[in-house]
Amino acid sequence: MGGVIDPGVLAAKTAWRGNCLPLHMIPIGTLIYNVGLHKDKGAQLCRSAGTFATVIAKSVEGYDPEADTITDEKGEVKHLTLQDKHRLKKLSEHVTLRLKSGEIRLIHKNCCATIGIASNANHQYRRLGKAGRKRWLGIRPTVRGLAMNAMDHPHGGGRGKSKGNVDPKSPWGLPAKSGYRTRPKRKVNKAVVTPRERNQGKRRRGYN
Repeated sequence: MGGVIDPGVLAAKTAWRGNCLPLHMIPIGTLIYNVGLHKDKGAQLCRSAGTFATVIAKSVEGYDPEADTITDEKGEVKHLTLQDKHRLKKLSEHVTLRLKSGEIRLIHKNCCATIGIASNANHQYRRLGKAGRKRWLGIRPTVRGLAMNAMDHPHGGGRGKSKGNVDPKSPWGLPAKSGYRTRPKRKVNKAVVTPRERNQGKRRRGYN
C-alpha cells in the first residue's frame, strides 16, 4: 500500500497497439493517432487514413511549481525567473508531438490518443473506375471555369483556351488558391512550437 508504480513497468503493460491512453502514459517515440486537443473532447488530430504523430518529449522531470531553483543536466542549480517558471509550468502540463506534416505542437498531457497508425494508408491511390461510383459517393461532376461562358464564371469566355490576365478565383470572386487571411498576425497559435512547411512546391518535390 502507498507504493509508486514504475512508469516503465506501467508502459510495458499498457502501451500496446490499439490502446487508448492519456498522453502522459505513452512512452516517448511511440507512434499515435486519433489525438485529442482538449481533455474532455474526442479525437481531432491524425484521423485520416495512414496518418500518425510521434511523441517526442514529455513533462519536465523533477520540476516543482513552488520552487525558485532547478537543477539542470550538468547538476548545476539555476535560479528561475518569472518567465522561466511560466515556460516550465507549461512544459510540465503538456506533451510535445511531431505531426506527419512536420508541425511540432504542445498537447495537454491528459488528452487521449490511440497507439498505432491509422489504417488504410493506400486510400489515396484507389481508383473508382467510373463516374457512377463517384455519384454513389455524392460527388458531382466538376466543370472547369475555363470551359464555361463568361456569364457563368470569371475564367469563362474569350477566344481560345486562355482565361486571360485574371487571378484564379471562385465563381463568386473569392481567391481560389489561398483565400483571404483571416487570422490576425498578432494572434498566433501558442500551442504550435514549429509550424509545418507552407511551401507546397517544396513539399511535393520531396525536400522534407
